[in-house]
Formats: sequence, C-alpha cells, structure tokens
Amino acid sequence: MTPLRRFACVPALALSMLLAGCSYFIPTKRHLPVPKTPTSIQTVAPEELVKRLNANWDAMNTLTATVEIYATQTRTAEGTATDYPSCRGYILMRKPKMLRVAGTYFGVKLFDMASNGSQFKVVIPSKDLVIEGANTVREKSANQLENLRPDFFLDAIAVRGLDEDNEYMVASDSETVEDAANKHLYIEPEYVLSVMRPKIGREIQPIRTVTFHRDDMLPYEQYVYDKDGALETQINYSNYQTFSAGKYPSKVTIKRPQEGIQIVLSVERVDENVKLDDSQFDEKIPDGATILTHCNAGALATGGYGTALGVVRAARESGKRVRVVACETRPLLQGARLTAWELARDGIDVTVVTDSMVGQLLRRRAIDLVVVGADRIARSGDAANKIGTYAVACLAEVHGVPFYVAAPWSTVDLACPNGDTIPIEQRSEAEVLSFAGVRVAPDDVHAENPAFDVTPARLIAALFTERGEVSPPSERSLLALAC
Repeated sequence: MTPLRRFACVPALALSMLLAGCSYFIPTKRHLPVPKTPTSIQTVAPEELVKRLNANWDAMNTLTATVEIYATQTRTAEGTATDYPSCRGYILMRKPKMLRVAGTYFGVKLFDMASNGSQFKVVIPSKDLVIEGANTVREKSANQLENLRPDFFLDAIAVRGLDEDNEYMVASDSETVEDAANKHLYIEPEYVLSVMRPKIGREIQPIRTVTFHRDDMLPYEQYVYDKDGALETQINYSNYQTFSAGKYPSKVTIKRPQEGIQIVLSVERVDENVKLDDSQFDEKIPDGATILTHCNAGALATGGYGTALGVVRAARESGKRVRVVACETRPLLQGARLTAWELARDGIDVTVVTDSMVGQLLRRRAIDLVVVGADRIARSGDAANKIGTYAVACLAEVHGVPFYVAAPWSTVDLACPNGDTIPIEQRSEAEVLSFAGVRVAPDDVHAENPAFDVTPARLIAALFTERGEVSPPSERSLLALAC
C-alpha cells in the first residue's frame, strides 16, 4: 500500500508549488503559424486543363537547353551515396522522340548520348565505352543501370500532351508547404491529373500523374509508371523563370527509385522550335572513333578541305580524338601514297592496311565507321567510287558498321537514274600486272582493271554534302535537297 500513498502525495505537492508561485507548472501559450493561401487561385474544368496541356505540347516541335547536370547514385543496401562532379550539359529534343544529350567538364567530353527515336547510342570516351540499344526497355535487366533509356529523359524535360487512347481524371487537392526562411506555412491548392490507358477487359493501366499549382497552373511534379504500374520516374519542376521559350522551370529534379539515381538539371537557357535536322541526333563520329577510308578524298583529290578527309578533320577540330585506317587502294595505292601523307602531315593518327584486311578488321570490331568519297552519285542515291569501295560497304553491312559517303554536290547527277547507268572506266592492264614499273605477272595472262565500282544506296547510312545531309540517300531525299 505504500506506493499508493506515495503517488497520492503528488497532487498535494503540485498544489503547494503552484501556490508558492513556481512557474514550472504554469502552462504557456504559443502562436502556431497559420497557413497562408495564394492571393489568386484558378479554377478550371478537367477538360480545360487537358486542353491547355495539349495546346502547350502541340505548340512545341523542338527544344534546346543549356544546363548544369548533377548526378547522385544511392546504394541503399550498402548504405552509400555517390555524388558525381557536375558537368555542363547540352540538350536537343525533337518530337516525337529524338534526343541528344552531351556532357562536358572544362571542355572535355564526358558523354554523348544520341537517339534517333527508336535506337540510341551512348559514348563515354574516358572509359572507351559505347552502349547501344532500343529506346525502351523490352525486358528488364537484373542490373538496374541497364534499364536506363532515353525515354525517361524525354518524359522529364517536357510534360507531353495526352495520346488519343488515353483516359484521364482530375482531382482537386492541397499541400502545406513550409517556408523555413520566413517561418511561414503556405497552402498550395493543386490539380492532380491522372493519365491512364485501357487494358484488356475493364482494367486500366496508370501511365503518369501530373500535379499543377492552381495559382499559376504550371506543372511542378510528374510521376511516370512502368507497364506493371510501379513508379519508375519521379520528376519535380521548380523555380520557374521566363526564358525565350516562355515559362520553364530553372530546376528539374529526376529521380529513379528503382536504380537509386537522381539527376538534377540547373537550367540556364531554353529555346523552342529551333530547326534541328536528323544529323544532330546521331553521333556519327564519336570521340575516340577509328574511321576506315578507301582511296583518297582529301585536299589532293578534291581541293580545299577535302570530303571524306574533311569529315575527319572537322571531327578533330571539334575536339574529338580520332584515328584513321586507310586502305592502300590497289592498284594505284592512292590510300597509301596520298591519304596517309595528308593525315600524317596534319598530325592525325593513321594506319595503312591492304584492301584484303578490311574484313578481318571489321570482324574484330576494330573499325567504328567507314567514310569514303564519291566520283558520281546517281538520282537513286547509288554512289560510284574507287574500285573496292563496294566490297568495303558489303563487309560493313555484314558487321553492322555504318558506311557514309561525303562528296560535293557537284558529284550528284540527277539526270543519271541509278548506279547501273553510271559508265565505269576500264584502265590499262599494266596497272594490275605490274608493280612500280616491274611486271609481276606472267606474260601470257590478262587483267581486269575497272577504275570504279558502284555502292547501292541501301548500303549507305548517310550522304554528306555542302548542301546538307540525306539519311538514307534516295531519289526523294536528293530531289528535296536539290530544291
């Protein structure tokens, strides 16, 4: 019974302390911050909200941006987070899905990602690494980093409109936000737009949700879901500013919870509807590339900057590290005598190989791309060049290596319908039967010596001229470039 008597003394003790003026038991009153509401709150019908979103999306065809990129990778199981040094970034986007993102650090290229809308390529020069694949993950990998694709970046840099088969609903909500600096609370009235796609039966599949602030009706948050309905990407838009493209967030935070990746874009400049052609979404000559050439298409053959070698020189002048493998080009050895001399004089790394070595080099993946010149290009896009070029093009196709032609517009003959109508010069047998003026073949044998062969347009990934690029070359694309 003693413990009960001891507790019973407590009220009496408290009363005596209060009567004695002890402040420990006197309650104090505090004023809690009262959440403030925006001075202006807009109200729109769901149909009007979607209409505005679609109008903004439809008005934009291209977007270019200069940003500072910050990246963090978190490994929860290990309890670690890695912050990577920031880099300068350049973003090009063209609807519907073409994207180019390049990052540099004090002028040195860290990465270059190019997507033509369906396939992408990422080049990381410091690791001598090239990653290629489809824009969208078809089967998820156990290595979460392999699931990163350009599509998640496209979702982040612009809030796209709804597709025709999408269904949607809009909910009104509010969020209380703390302004720690001014010790205030603010109420942010919101509209939450949920976008869905019908599935088999009566099911619907969530695609994304977009949250708008009702004071300015600008999006500030977007959640994107995968095909199983799991959260895939979380994007926050903040600190809207007025750029030449209009109102755009100066900070975009992209979170990928499944991979533990966070990317923050500090936006410095944004432009819309700048003309962007196809070539700007294709990393044709990546940093560190090895380029195969055939014959000579440099200044000695074409004058000035050169055509095929002009492409190499331009890549080097843009800061890219490139090396060249020059076919010797039998029987007159223009590659060994002329191409190698020009490149060595310019300080460009060049290696000479016999024409018969090309297949083995391509098979070993020692060649990244092929660039050749042309003596004549038919209206169909078929291109005539020094003998042996067609064989190189066939081998490049077999091994999945892009084959490009660089030539002046004067070589395009729109009056010539296709490669079959290009006349092929037959040169002297002596060029084949002799070497350095000494006959190496028996006296009683003959030789074929066509000066050129024709590469069909279907084997040419792109044609570069001073008027522009056609990719792939065809009668339609060449006629369009001629206008």
